[in-house]
Amino acid sequence: MKRVVMAAGALAMFGAVTYVMDVPLRRNAAARAAREYATRRGLPLLNIGAGTGHTALFGKTLYGDYNVDIGGRRDVPHGTPGMVTYADAQDLREFATGSVGAVLASHVLEHLSCPEQALREWVRVAGGDRAALFIVTPQWWAPHTWLHPGHIWYFSDGQGGGLKKNLRPPSACPRLVGA
Repeated sequence: MKRVVMAAGALAMFGAVTYVMDVPLRRNAAARAAREYATRRGLPLLNIGAGTGHTALFGKTLYGDYNVDIGGRRDVPHGTPGMVTYADAQDLREFATGSVGAVLASHVLEHLSCPEQALREWVRVAGGDRAALFIVTPQWWAPHTWLHPGHIWYFSDGQGGGLKKNLRPPSACPRLVGA
């Protein structure tokens, strides 16, 4: 029993260390690349899942010109400096087609009931440019990928070529206006 407890403790420590080390490094690298891409296109950067005190372990990330989150503020306009405003990653109707130069979505896709709908929306606001999407999902080997209660999907861009696996039954995809 003692060995099981020790192994569980070691796994928890490994998970915490990998999360704290991996997430900020990959998120920052993707944010830099997204910023460069948006700048080359001469359009703003949309940061989806920017986080708030209620939705992000590390707090909000203000990488974009527009920083949005499901827990963001509804009483201020998008693009307000220093603010995370409300938007649903699966329904960005308040953003016009082709209105952003790049989309950054770090640790968002795995939480969504309809990732395909979100991807369609992200491509739409980026003007149909799939290369303008900068998406970070949890690493397959990190314990938090499998243990996080809010993770519905697992994504891998390795040998699976974009493998998507359902971890938990998602809610039905809502039929959105314009979908």
